[in-house]
Amino acid sequence: MGDRHAMKVIFLDKDNNDNHLKTLQTWTLIDNKAYIIIYRAEEDKYAGGEKLAKKIINSLEIN
Repeated sequence: MGDRHAMKVIFLDKDNNDNHLKTLQTWTLIDNKAYIIIYRAEEDKYAGGEKLAKKIINSLEIN
């Protein structure tokens, strides 16, 4: 999230169809508002989009 301090968590879970999912959640607080970005994919496909997701997250600017 640009130059702002942000937190992130990566976790595994399942959807309603028992598909295994991997999720990256990144968030920051600005003026008492939470800005949350989520990248989620099936666990075996997560790595294929992770680099692009992180690039997009790091390019975000919140004014």
